[in-house]
Amino acid sequence: MLKEYGEELFSFELDPDVRPPDYFLSAWGPVAELRAALNSPRRARLLPTGLALNLINLRWEICTLLLVDDDVWWRKQAAAMKVNWE
Repeated sequence: MLKEYGEELFSFELDPDVRPPDYFLSAWGPVAELRAALNSPRRARLLPTGLALNLINLRWEICTLLLVDDDVWWRKQAAAMKVNWE
């Protein structure tokens, strides 16, 4: 979910040559800030909402809701967003 957050809302691209493969958790600023917010009470929460079956590839996908409680944090994130084609 964190990788998708960085890719889809901030247009980051995963570099397959970089090790370790989870480098984006600290290298992508907005993703690192989201991790910190999710670990802090009353800033942001990630809530599961259901499961969906992708009928094209028959893979299950976990549906989630990002609920942001911290207005200041959200305004900072929203100002930096640059959504990709997805």
